[in-house]
Amino acid sequence: MADKKQRSRFSIRGGKLSRGNGMPGTIAPLRRRAKSSRNRSGEADSAARPRVAKSVGVLLAAMLLAVGAVGGFLLARPPVPGTMVSSTQPKTVSVPVSSFDDERDVTLRVTSSASQTITSPVSGTITSLSCTPGSAINSGTAPISIDLMPKIALATTVPPFRTLTPNTRGDDVAALNTELRRLGYQAPQGNAVTWDTIAAYNALAHTVNAPELTAAAGWTIDPAAIVWLPAASATSSQCLARVGQTVTPGQELFSTKPVVTAAAIQPDANAAAGDRIMTIAGVQFPVANGAKQITDAKALAAIPASAEFAEASATGAQHSQANGAAASGTQTAAPASDATTVTVTYPWRLTKPVSTMSVPPSALYDVTDTTACVTVAGKPRGVTIVASQLGRSMVSTRDGSTFRSVDVPPRSSASCAANASASR
Repeated sequence: MADKKQRSRFSIRGGKLSRGNGMPGTIAPLRRRAKSSRNRSGEADSAARPRVAKSVGVLLAAMLLAVGAVGGFLLARPPVPGTMVSSTQPKTVSVPVSSFDDERDVTLRVTSSASQTITSPVSGTITSLSCTPGSAINSGTAPISIDLMPKIALATTVPPFRTLTPNTRGDDVAALNTELRRLGYQAPQGNAVTWDTIAAYNALAHTVNAPELTAAAGWTIDPAAIVWLPAASATSSQCLARVGQTVTPGQELFSTKPVVTAAAIQPDANAAAGDRIMTIAGVQFPVANGAKQITDAKALAAIPASAEFAEASATGAQHSQANGAAASGTQTAAPASDATTVTVTYPWRLTKPVSTMSVPPSALYDVTDTTACVTVAGKPRGVTIVASQLGRSMVSTRDGSTFRSVDVPPRSSASCAANASASR
């Protein structure tokens, strides 16, 4: 009965299954829609698969093309030149050897006094006279004899003005001792007349045939025996006396050109160390290594006679006149000083040329102002830096030896101090 009731709920109307309540059935349409949806989804998946495969293929092709391009660039790129390849491996470099005299100009700061006259210390008759215009009158000589007595020319910072006896003290005595020592005699250092002063004076007097000091005369030094000079050397510009002429104390004997009282050598950090020869007015004069002043009396006397000094003096005079003219409109000029200072340039060179090697700066290590080390076949060598020219360093060995090659860069960083000590 129940089964019959269940079947009676459904009926077929117009070919459609319907419930007993008269509503049309919906099962078949739902099934058809589900099947249709599955069919469309399958078609979409089928259409998408070729597109994904195609995209993957394009991507792989692009990657292969990029890899091929990079590989081609690497294969086609030219090799790096050997000169651009970094290398720190030492190599042996040949170095030229040459003789080096370091000829260059040196500047002197020259101080000179105005023209002066040299006077007679006594009265009498001139019996001999050494004077020609332009000749030098040097301290430690006897340029004139009066009444057959040679008179000693001495350049002292204090002119002689009194008789000096043993144990006399004073600035004039100190000046005399200083000049005797400068001339090479064994005078004492101090301001007292000692036996050493007397012995030094007599040694000089003997050299120029002048009267010597004696015990009978009390070992006295008479100013009448001395012709005073304002500088160690003076150049005569005019001879104001002649042989046979009678003179009196203070009478003019010579007039001098400007007297050079000092010539300071200006430092040159680039000059090679060593004794040198300086050329002044065509004459060569020795200059000791490290000297700061020109002390050679003949060299000082040659300076006023040189063209370089004349040119420097003329330039200095023009400069002074210009300054004076500019100042005259505002104030009264002060009196000119007797001393003038000019800078003068002369050539000089090493007395003994040195053998030098021209090495690349990269061959040097442990470099100081004037010294360095190099390695030759791996062995450290001490060298002195003489000069720098055209980007290379001129060096010499401390024992005077030479080498024909160096390691660049050095094969060792070991100190060459022991080697340098052995060389000395």
